[in-house]
Amino acid sequence: MCTVSYTFNGQGIYFTSSRDENIKRLTIPPQAYKLNYQTVIYPKDSQSGGTWIAASKNRIMCLLNGEQTQAIDHEIKTSRGIVVLKSLFCTSYDELKRFVLDHEVDPFILIQLDFTTEIYLKEIVWNGRDISQKRLNPNDSHLWVSSSLYTKEISNKRQRQFSEWLDENPRKFPVEFHSKLKSVNDNFQKNKDIKTVSISNIHLKNESLTFSYDDLLCGNSQSLSLVLEAEKSESPF
Repeated sequence: MCTVSYTFNGQGIYFTSSRDENIKRLTIPPQAYKLNYQTVIYPKDSQSGGTWIAASKNRIMCLLNGEQTQAIDHEIKTSRGIVVLKSLFCTSYDELKRFVLDHEVDPFILIQLDFTTEIYLKEIVWNGRDISQKRLNPNDSHLWVSSSLYTKEISNKRQRQFSEWLDENPRKFPVEFHSKLKSVNDNFQKNKDIKTVSISNIHLKNESLTFSYDDLLCGNSQSLSLVLEAEKSESPF
């Protein structure tokens, strides 16, 4: 749960996530699952059963580890990966907020993209005590870096690098930027068992969604697609 980017250009919307994780923690590659009578594509963490990125026919959710601003006096019982799956089906921010406040969850940054009646992008932050939301401009590019692994200085530097890369490579795909970060990320980690283990890329264009996944440990790649519903559902929250 390391670096996430969002870009919107003439080729559609790209949602890309590099996952930094202990190489001993196994992942099940993306599959199409039936949840709440909907098809959802996501890679599954074998330990928690959750995920860090998931896509349905009307929503994409992606999570990064967040900054813990205050000491937490309870035992963490609910995986952040479960929050991603829960949030796919929340019909309001208040519903998600109640779920987070009622369960012991580590801090996170949750990025939500709805593409029903309009393109709707938002950031939800939970610091272990308080939860807040902020709407973002879907016509701009955005980049997030896990605050549990990288300092604010590194995050700001990486955002500048991403902006410069987009200016210099307008016809290239964001996954290429994420690929270039792998060696930098691996060398930065003090724990040498933590590596960039995979890159997930979701491409949304017209009436189709393509979920591509590169397993950097095994060298395997795969791609799954969803045909989006012709009828738009109710307005996103």
